[in-house]
Amino acid sequence: MERFWGYKDESRLLRTLRITASIIIIILMASLILISGRDLVNQQASIQQYRETKTTFLLQIF
Repeated sequence: MERFWGYKDESRLLRTLRITASIIIIILMASLILISGRDLVNQQASIQQYRETKTTFLLQIF
């Protein structure tokens, strides 16, 4: 583990802070991915709804 961080005699607090920061960054990135995925699903749903509305409108005309 020391080789991964690059320090051999690193204080316990600093190591804990680095691990905590890494975990927070991972959680933030995962939440960003989930939010963007949900937006994409909502966007596709609205496109589908637009197509259905357009088809209904064309059927009413004819």
